[in-house]
Amino acid sequence: MRKIRIYIMFAFCGLSMVSQNKLIDERYLEDQLYLGLTYNSFKDTPTGLSQNGISFGTSLGFIKDIPFNKRRNFGLGLGVGYSYNSFNTNLLHNQAGNDYAVSVSDAYDTNIINYSSLEIPVEIRWRTSTYDKYKFWRIYGGVNFSYMFASKTKYTLDDTSVVIRDNKLLRKLQYGLSLAVGYNTWNLYMNYSLTSLYASNLKLEGTDEVLQIKPLRLGVMFYLL
Repeated sequence: MRKIRIYIMFAFCGLSMVSQNKLIDERYLEDQLYLGLTYNSFKDTPTGLSQNGISFGTSLGFIKDIPFNKRRNFGLGLGVGYSYNSFNTNLLHNQAGNDYAVSVSDAYDTNIINYSSLEIPVEIRWRTSTYDKYKFWRIYGGVNFSYMFASKTKYTLDDTSVVIRDNKLLRKLQYGLSLAVGYNTWNLYMNYSLTSLYASNLKLEGTDEVLQIKPLRLGVMFYLL
Protein backbone atom coordinates (compact mmCIF):
# COMPACT_ATOMS: atom_id res chain seq x y z
CA MET A 1 0.00 0.00 0.00
CA ARG A 2 2.86 2.35 0.81
CA LYS A 3 4.35 1.91 -2.68
CA ILE A 4 0.96 2.52 -4.26
CA ARG A 5 0.55 5.76 -2.26
CA ILE A 6 4.00 6.93 -3.41
CA TYR A 7 3.18 6.20 -7.07
CA ILE A 8 -0.13 8.06 -6.73
CA MET A 9 1.62 11.04 -5.14
CA PHE A 10 4.22 11.25 -7.94
CA ALA A 11 1.52 10.93 -10.57
CA PHE A 12 -0.50 13.71 -8.94
CA CYS A 13 2.54 16.02 -8.80
CA GLY A 14 3.27 15.33 -12.47
CA LEU A 15 -0.29 16.13 -13.50
CA SER A 16 -0.20 19.28 -11.36
CA MET A 17 2.99 20.51 -13.09
CA VAL A 18 1.52 19.83 -16.55
CA SER A 19 -1.68 21.61 -15.58
CA GLN A 20 0.31 24.58 -14.23
CA ASN A 21 2.41 24.86 -17.42
CA LYS A 22 -0.75 24.70 -19.53
CA LEU A 23 -2.29 27.45 -17.40
CA ILE A 24 0.80 29.64 -17.90
CA ASP A 25 0.74 28.91 -21.61
CA GLU A 26 -2.91 29.90 -21.87
CA ARG A 27 -2.62 33.13 -19.86
CA TYR A 28 0.78 34.69 -20.57
CA LEU A 29 0.87 38.27 -21.89
CA GLU A 30 3.62 40.33 -23.51
CA ASP A 31 4.89 43.90 -23.79
CA GLN A 32 2.68 45.76 -21.36
CA LEU A 33 5.01 48.71 -20.62
CA TYR A 34 6.65 50.88 -23.29
CA LEU A 35 9.31 53.58 -23.51
CA GLY A 36 10.04 55.45 -26.74
CA LEU A 37 12.80 57.85 -27.79
CA THR A 38 12.47 59.69 -31.11
CA TYR A 39 13.98 62.27 -33.41
CA ASN A 40 11.23 64.66 -34.50
CA SER A 41 10.74 66.36 -37.84
CA PHE A 42 7.96 67.96 -39.90
CA LYS A 43 6.27 66.89 -43.12
CA ASP A 44 4.20 69.11 -45.47
CA THR A 45 6.18 72.16 -44.43
CA PRO A 46 5.57 75.71 -45.70
CA THR A 47 8.01 77.65 -47.85
CA GLY A 48 11.09 78.74 -45.92
CA LEU A 49 10.66 76.48 -42.89
CA SER A 50 13.80 74.84 -41.57
CA GLN A 51 14.79 72.92 -38.45
CA ASN A 52 17.86 73.66 -36.39
CA GLY A 53 19.32 71.98 -33.36
CA ILE A 54 17.94 68.70 -32.04
CA SER A 55 14.21 68.05 -32.03
CA PHE A 56 13.33 65.08 -29.87
CA GLY A 57 10.47 63.24 -28.24
CA THR A 58 9.87 60.70 -25.52
CA SER A 59 6.88 58.59 -24.58
CA LEU A 60 6.02 56.07 -21.90
CA GLY A 61 2.94 54.19 -20.84
CA PHE A 62 1.03 50.98 -20.30
CA ILE A 63 -0.59 48.75 -22.93
CA LYS A 64 -3.09 46.00 -22.20
CA ASP A 65 -2.17 42.96 -24.29
CA ILE A 66 -5.28 41.18 -25.69
CA PRO A 67 -4.35 38.00 -27.64
CA PHE A 68 -6.76 36.76 -30.32
CA ASN A 69 -5.50 33.20 -30.88
CA LYS A 70 -4.59 30.17 -28.78
CA ARG A 71 -0.86 30.58 -29.42
CA ARG A 72 -1.22 34.19 -28.17
CA ASN A 73 1.15 35.62 -30.77
CA PHE A 74 -1.48 37.72 -32.58
CA GLY A 75 -3.80 40.22 -30.96
CA LEU A 76 -4.64 43.75 -29.93
CA GLY A 77 -2.86 46.25 -27.73
CA LEU A 78 -4.87 49.02 -26.07
CA GLY A 79 -3.06 51.49 -23.86
CA VAL A 80 -2.63 54.86 -22.23
CA GLY A 81 0.52 56.92 -21.85
CA TYR A 82 2.32 60.25 -21.82
CA SER A 83 4.44 61.86 -24.52
CA TYR A 84 6.63 64.95 -24.68
CA ASN A 85 7.74 66.42 -28.00
CA SER A 86 10.04 69.31 -28.87
CA PHE A 87 10.75 71.00 -32.23
CA ASN A 88 13.53 73.49 -32.96
CA THR A 89 12.49 75.49 -36.04
CA ASN A 90 12.45 78.97 -37.53
CA LEU A 91 8.67 79.23 -37.07
CA LEU A 92 7.95 82.34 -35.02
CA HIS A 93 4.79 82.54 -32.90
CA ASN A 94 3.50 85.99 -32.00
CA GLN A 95 0.72 86.87 -29.57
CA ALA A 96 -0.98 90.23 -29.13
CA GLY A 97 -3.85 89.92 -26.68
CA ASN A 98 -6.07 87.16 -28.02
CA ASP A 99 -4.56 87.33 -31.50
CA TYR A 100 -1.92 84.83 -32.61
CA ALA A 101 0.18 84.64 -35.76
CA VAL A 102 2.83 82.33 -37.20
CA SER A 103 5.64 83.48 -39.48
CA VAL A 104 9.04 82.29 -40.70
CA SER A 105 12.03 84.13 -39.27
CA ASP A 106 15.76 83.37 -38.93
CA ALA A 107 16.46 86.46 -36.84
CA TYR A 108 16.30 84.66 -33.48
CA ASP A 109 18.88 82.67 -31.53
CA THR A 110 16.46 79.90 -30.57
CA ASN A 111 12.89 79.14 -31.54
CA ILE A 112 11.27 76.14 -29.85
CA ILE A 113 7.87 74.44 -29.83
CA ASN A 114 7.22 71.81 -27.19
CA TYR A 115 4.11 70.13 -25.86
CA SER A 116 2.89 67.33 -23.60
CA SER A 117 0.13 64.94 -24.58
CA LEU A 118 -1.99 62.13 -23.21
CA GLU A 119 -1.68 59.18 -25.61
CA ILE A 120 -4.02 56.31 -26.39
CA PRO A 121 -2.20 53.77 -28.57
CA VAL A 122 -4.23 51.07 -30.35
CA GLU A 123 -2.06 48.35 -31.93
CA ILE A 124 -2.49 45.20 -33.97
CA ARG A 125 0.28 42.93 -32.67
CA TRP A 126 2.12 39.99 -34.22
CA ARG A 127 5.14 38.30 -32.65
CA THR A 128 7.03 35.01 -32.54
CA SER A 129 6.93 34.65 -28.74
CA THR A 130 5.83 31.81 -26.48
CA TYR A 131 5.26 31.82 -22.71
CA ASP A 132 8.88 30.75 -22.07
CA LYS A 133 10.57 32.56 -25.00
CA TYR A 134 11.71 36.09 -24.15
CA LYS A 135 13.63 36.93 -27.32
CA PHE A 136 11.41 37.18 -30.38
CA TRP A 137 10.50 39.19 -33.46
CA ARG A 138 7.59 41.60 -33.34
CA ILE A 139 5.59 43.82 -35.68
CA TYR A 140 3.16 46.19 -33.97
CA GLY A 141 1.19 48.67 -36.08
CA GLY A 142 -1.80 50.83 -35.37
CA VAL A 143 -3.21 54.24 -34.57
CA ASN A 144 -2.10 56.63 -31.85
CA PHE A 145 -4.64 59.14 -30.53
CA SER A 146 -3.43 62.05 -28.41
CA TYR A 147 -4.71 65.05 -26.49
CA MET A 148 -2.33 67.99 -26.04
CA PHE A 149 -2.85 69.23 -22.47
CA ALA A 150 0.13 71.60 -22.24
CA SER A 151 2.24 73.50 -24.77
CA LYS A 152 4.91 76.19 -24.90
CA THR A 153 6.50 78.18 -27.69
CA LYS A 154 9.63 80.16 -26.94
CA TYR A 155 12.03 82.29 -28.90
CA THR A 156 15.19 84.00 -27.69
CA LEU A 157 17.16 86.99 -28.99
CA ASP A 158 20.21 88.42 -27.22
CA ASP A 159 19.34 86.70 -23.92
CA THR A 160 15.76 88.00 -24.02
CA SER A 161 13.08 85.31 -24.18
CA VAL A 162 9.42 85.48 -25.13
CA VAL A 163 7.25 82.56 -24.00
CA ILE A 164 3.70 81.68 -25.04
CA ARG A 165 2.01 78.95 -23.00
CA ASP A 166 -1.00 76.93 -24.16
CA ASN A 167 -0.77 78.34 -27.67
CA LYS A 168 -4.31 78.50 -29.05
CA LEU A 169 -3.08 77.86 -32.58
CA LEU A 170 -1.92 74.33 -31.81
CA ARG A 171 -4.45 71.55 -32.34
CA LYS A 172 -5.39 69.78 -29.11
CA LEU A 173 -6.71 66.53 -30.57
CA GLN A 174 -4.41 64.63 -32.91
CA TYR A 175 -4.04 61.13 -34.31
CA GLY A 176 -1.53 59.32 -36.46
CA LEU A 177 -0.17 56.00 -37.66
CA SER A 178 2.41 54.10 -35.63
CA LEU A 179 4.69 51.15 -36.40
CA ALA A 180 7.21 49.26 -34.25
CA VAL A 181 9.40 46.51 -35.77
CA GLY A 182 12.23 44.73 -34.03
CA TYR A 183 13.78 41.83 -32.18
CA ASN A 184 14.12 41.43 -28.42
CA THR A 185 14.87 44.77 -26.72
CA TRP A 186 15.52 47.03 -29.73
CA ASN A 187 12.66 48.07 -31.99
CA LEU A 188 12.57 50.68 -34.72
CA TYR A 189 9.63 53.02 -34.25
CA MET A 190 7.70 55.46 -36.43
CA ASN A 191 4.77 57.74 -35.67
CA TYR A 192 3.33 59.86 -38.48
CA SER A 193 0.56 62.33 -37.69
CA LEU A 194 -2.46 62.38 -39.99
CA THR A 195 -3.59 65.71 -38.55
CA SER A 196 -1.93 69.08 -38.81
CA LEU A 197 -0.12 70.44 -35.76
CA TYR A 198 -2.03 73.68 -36.25
CA ALA A 199 -5.69 74.58 -36.23
CA SER A 200 -7.63 74.30 -39.49
CA ASN A 201 -7.17 76.96 -42.19
CA LEU A 202 -4.40 78.79 -40.33
CA LYS A 203 -2.25 80.70 -42.83
CA LEU A 204 1.40 81.61 -42.62
CA GLU A 205 1.50 85.34 -41.83
CA GLY A 206 1.79 87.52 -44.94
CA THR A 207 0.97 84.66 -47.33
CA ASP A 208 -1.99 82.62 -48.56
CA GLU A 209 -0.20 79.38 -47.60
CA VAL A 210 -2.25 77.24 -45.20
CA LEU A 211 -0.19 75.52 -42.51
CA GLN A 212 -0.59 71.75 -42.88
CA ILE A 213 2.48 70.74 -40.88
CA LYS A 214 2.43 67.12 -39.72
CA PRO A 215 4.88 65.80 -37.10
CA LEU A 216 6.96 62.73 -37.98
CA ARG A 217 8.69 60.89 -35.15
CA LEU A 218 11.40 58.28 -35.86
CA GLY A 219 13.35 56.40 -33.22
CA VAL A 220 13.40 53.35 -30.99
CA MET A 221 10.80 51.71 -28.78
CA PHE A 222 11.45 49.51 -25.75
CA TYR A 223 8.80 47.08 -24.51
CA LEU A 224 8.73 45.49 -21.05
CA LEU A 225 6.46 43.00 -19.30
